[in-house]
Amino acid sequence: MNIYNLYKIELSIRIIVLERAEGDGALQIKIEIDNAKTETEIVIVTARKDNIIMELIDLLQNFDKKMHEIIAYKEERAYLIDINNILRIYGGNQKVYIQTEDNEYIVKYRLYQLEEFLDISSFIRISNSEIINIRKITGIDLGVTGKICICFPGGIKTFVSRRYIPKIKKKLGI
Repeated sequence: MNIYNLYKIELSIRIIVLERAEGDGALQIKIEIDNAKTETEIVIVTARKDNIIMELIDLLQNFDKKMHEIIAYKEERAYLIDINNILRIYGGNQKVYIQTEDNEYIVKYRLYQLEEFLDISSFIRISNSEIINIRKITGIDLGVTGKICICFPGGIKTFVSRRYIPKIKKKLGI
């Protein structure tokens, strides 16, 4: 093997180690680039299989299945809406609506269909008829009556149904 081939092999395999302090230990991320590989392989090495690891596995398994844009309709026109701009998705009057800061649109999906394709780290169901984008929340009013009011930009508000209160409290850490 000549020096050129050795150099070529050395360039095709690089290891990058990033460390980030998290909780009681550091999360180490190793990326190995190997030009000889034909498919991507992800290996998770951990001391225990906890909720964080399970959520990471779910995110990785469903990464390419998640929606990034959705076609929505308003006044006989179709629009391509970036998922990150959605505040809430809700059902009413036999239709499903998407609300952004500026507009409200109709989509041709059922809530359960959208829930399957939305990123679980950003979206959560708060009632049988509504899903919200937790990354767009500007405030939470816990109130004395036990109801949770979720506030979004532009003065948009919605309420969490009693059945979903424990789930939303856990997700938001309240």
